[in-house]
Amino acid sequence: MKINHDKDFRDLMSVLTSAQSEQAGNLDRKSIEAAMDAMDQGGDEEERLRPFDRLEATVTTWVRSTRDRSGRVYPTVAIVGHVLGSVGLTDGWSEKTHAAARLYDAGFIVVDAKNQPVQPPDGSDHLLPDAERIRLCAYNYFIEPAREKNASEVAIRAGDLAKAMGLKDAFPNVCQVLGGGKFQQLAGVPAPSHTEPNPSSSTIFTFRLKPQEKAVVVTKATSGLEHSATNLILYGPPGTGKTYATAAEAVRLCDGEPTTGDPAAVRLRYDELVRTGQIRFVTFHQSYAYEDFVESLRPTTGETEDGSPSAGFRLVPRPGLFREIATLAEQARKAAAGKRQGPVIDLAGRRFWKMALGAKDTEEHVYQAAVTGHYVALGWGGDVDFSDPRFAEIEAVRQEWRSHYPGDTTPSHISQPWRFRNAMKVGDIVIVPYGNTTFRAVAEITGDYYFELGEDGTYNQRRTVRWLLVLDEPLPLDTIVEGNFTMRTLYELPRHRIRVEALQRLIGGPAPVAGPARPDQFVLIIDEINRANVSKVFGELITMLEPDKRLGQDNALTVTLPYSGDTFGVPDNLHVIGTMNTADRSIALLDTALRRRFAFRELAPQPELLQSDVDGIDLAAVLGVLNARIEYLVDREHRIGHAFFMRCRTRADIDAVMRDRVIPLLAEYFFEDWERIRLVLGEGETGDQGAFLNRTPLKPPRGLEDHGPDRWSYAVRETFADDAYLRLLA
Repeated sequence: MKINHDKDFRDLMSVLTSAQSEQAGNLDRKSIEAAMDAMDQGGDEEERLRPFDRLEATVTTWVRSTRDRSGRVYPTVAIVGHVLGSVGLTDGWSEKTHAAARLYDAGFIVVDAKNQPVQPPDGSDHLLPDAERIRLCAYNYFIEPAREKNASEVAIRAGDLAKAMGLKDAFPNVCQVLGGGKFQQLAGVPAPSHTEPNPSSSTIFTFRLKPQEKAVVVTKATSGLEHSATNLILYGPPGTGKTYATAAEAVRLCDGEPTTGDPAAVRLRYDELVRTGQIRFVTFHQSYAYEDFVESLRPTTGETEDGSPSAGFRLVPRPGLFREIATLAEQARKAAAGKRQGPVIDLAGRRFWKMALGAKDTEEHVYQAAVTGHYVALGWGGDVDFSDPRFAEIEAVRQEWRSHYPGDTTPSHISQPWRFRNAMKVGDIVIVPYGNTTFRAVAEITGDYYFELGEDGTYNQRRTVRWLLVLDEPLPLDTIVEGNFTMRTLYELPRHRIRVEALQRLIGGPAPVAGPARPDQFVLIIDEINRANVSKVFGELITMLEPDKRLGQDNALTVTLPYSGDTFGVPDNLHVIGTMNTADRSIALLDTALRRRFAFRELAPQPELLQSDVDGIDLAAVLGVLNARIEYLVDREHRIGHAFFMRCRTRADIDAVMRDRVIPLLAEYFFEDWERIRLVLGEGETGDQGAFLNRTPLKPPRGLEDHGPDRWSYAVRETFADDAYLRLLA
């Protein structure tokens, strides 16, 4: 039945022709989408299509929008009519001037009214060949939409592009086009990386839309803020407060303002920043290596659909501590530069779920397709459609499954689809794992359950999502969740396990104030930095640590990491603070390359911070005299720090520090030369009984006639002399 709406049709065409842009006649993406915008202004789906009822016999082809629209298909004749300013077009393929043919040749996907791709009839030699069409469609439907969203890269799976275009058995052709130089020239992108095998329907080509170091850059010119990465080593004798100083410095760097000076307040803020992942702490030791710090190859097994490990193992790259915090810092730079992948969202009152998307390492295409298609998919439940309202009850799910597969009694085919369909609600947050100890994406559920048969007949149970965070490389799970994941595909995470502050920072918090944003700052504290072979631990990072070589600076550098082959740079919002005990002889391992890239700040003993009267003892004077004698006998780097005595409130406290800490330290400094220790303690001219030490003469063994100088046995007194500290100061 045909309905005449001549007036509506004339009015619509009038609107379309009057909305012509300066690019009329140019069927590029901008003009095509402008035509679709003009049609959308006509009302809802039914209303805006009503004028074309009179053309029902002739309107057979539609065009798919390159953007996410509620109605993604539009009559080809109307769209071309808008751009060309003509109402006398023919809907068809037989000539290059017909509407469908024009859009086909311009790299747009022609579909039927149900959004299913249609192909021109045989003998349409006047239309573009497949290779050129693939090139144009990939550009219009993948590259340009990603650029509109300010994405730094876009992944195109060969099977997804072929399916979108309605091509069959064309994977070799698709892969050849996507990897070719002509497409790179058209899209303005460098050569892509790709997964193996190639060619295959599962081959994924990843295109960087801008050079990596420029993609998320926040420079002085763009940010309006002048900040430079800090590489600082705090050095000094033991007990000079290096630990507290590093905490205060880390808090200052993260918050961008001086600390209060209150140790308790500094420690409280420090602990908060550790919980959010902005501060990390590590202690170097002789066995610490590049593989712990940057990356390594670790044995791992694959996973089956139910999350259990598969047979065998393989070596895969795993990030070290430095690369993990650098990834977090880079994500923060993206947020500050307006490149955050998801919208601003508040996590208050949300529920959280762990949900795997494909078996790790073996079903990467499932994850990539879900990210591209804005959905999450469940492998359990097979090809059974649970859309009917009766499946709100788990018993109905059980009966339906058993009616299709009576021999398969696996409980997960029942419990997992029911939980996915009913327990998970719109607004819930999904965390996508990469194994049990890392995660790779975070999404918000935006739609109810629906069934859609996957390309290979699996992962058919689906829900639409809004991706809040899609990471280039996985991050440690303890960044946002306490503990590890279990093998189950889908389950709810208790809120007390979620590090909400850290997750909120990753995906975006309250709307930022107007103006350039200062990226979150990150600090890596390396205690005892001189105890490891620093050149070996840092490797190629030594060069990139320089502030002007950081990502975000004019002279930014990147390197290719040896194990993963990934391109890596150090963000300029990552600061490195090291501590170094100058009394440790391994200081010699700090070569010139390291010294040139770090600023050094000495922390000397401060006797003035000590009390001048503790049970009649002038602590400040005691420490000053001890250090003067140590510096005379050894050097200034072996002095004793004021922190040893900071908590002394009584004479007994002072005696305990001297007996248990200071005298053993002096024994180490002087290599058990107790006569020199006696000199430091002011006992050099006393006899056998000292204020702090006792010495007893040793008799030579019988038969040893020429025994040389007198020898002594030394012991620390159980109770120091009443005037011990007065004698020390004398």
